[in-house]
Amino acid sequence: MEGYKVSSNASFRNLFLSSFAQYNSDESKELYVKQIKSILKKASDRNGFIHWKAARIAGNAIDNLLESAQKQINNRNYKSAVFICTAVMEQMTQALQYSDDSNGDIGVSIDAAYGMLYAIAQKEIPKEIRKLIIEYCFTSFDKQIYSGWDCHIGVLRIMRA
Repeated sequence: MEGYKVSSNASFRNLFLSSFAQYNSDESKELYVKQIKSILKKASDRNGFIHWKAARIAGNAIDNLLESAQKQINNRNYKSAVFICTAVMEQMTQALQYSDDSNGDIGVSIDAAYGMLYAIAQKEIPKEIRKLIIEYCFTSFDKQIYSGWDCHIGVLRIMRA
């Protein structure tokens, strides 16, 4: 089966970039979306499906990105963490549509990103970050990005935090 290897060089590159993201003037959610799409593409077979073994590998790569998000939270670089978490939530929710997540690796990534975003919303954060989170929650709810999943109502809970 093709596509099971997610390059450790690519994983290192993504981890490195996300660790210093706050110094990148071009940082955006789209930067992380591209990284995640790259991870998922490498994990996909030639038909675009991610088998359960590849889902584990992709999940591990996403875990590295989430570790970086946690470091950003610890360093109070909330904007970077919000970008990472929202990108993970969106892309991994989409990935559930074309993958075998029998082991729960993809779902765990979504839950972890959601938990971090919720934790950020509960903190004393700058108004600009609070506004970023609230706008994201409204937009994702209106666009029904998470329709049919726990996060659909969950984003409304984040706004109340």
